[in-house]
Amino acid sequence: MRKVFVTIAVVLLLSGCIKRPWTPAPAAEHVAASQNVRLMLPEGWMLSNREDVLLATRDGVQLQHVIVVAIHVDDELKYTKKTFKRGMLPLEQAGVILDNMASSPHRAAFKVHSKKPAQVAGHQAFCTEVTFKDDDGLRYRGVLYGFMQNDWFYLVRYIAPDRHYFARDREQFENIVRSIRLMV
Repeated sequence: MRKVFVTIAVVLLLSGCIKRPWTPAPAAEHVAASQNVRLMLPEGWMLSNREDVLLATRDGVQLQHVIVVAIHVDDELKYTKKTFKRGMLPLEQAGVILDNMASSPHRAAFKVHSKKPAQVAGHQAFCTEVTFKDDDGLRYRGVLYGFMQNDWFYLVRYIAPDRHYFARDREQFENIVRSIRLMV
């Protein structure tokens, strides 16, 4: 019986009856309740229907994507033993999240190009720019903004192939960052 259900699901998926979890980004302010933020997404971008992270892209996640995630200070990160602590300074927070990224087995030649103070949603934050290569050797560039509010670390990250896509959509990402507001 289980094989029948799996077969039906595969047939429906291949025929296009099951839709991917992507929806057009709203023209108005988007509320990401799970991440406790409100923000404006660029026209023409798509939004993933995930609860754990806000994921947006214009042309597909391999070509560019923006994530917004809220991480509780007590949560463990996937690739590092470093942890967030209440009261950390922004550049200390950057050290934790950058170590997590650099420790991923899917990122080679990870390099931090800049790390500086910033402001996001009226909070002291950091901004850092990185490059790395994926498993296929494609070079990506990323910009990360992060800040803490009470027991939560907020990360806003843009990643795209260094060639063409990164520069093309960078300003749209910066507009997203400028639009972010916490809901509380």
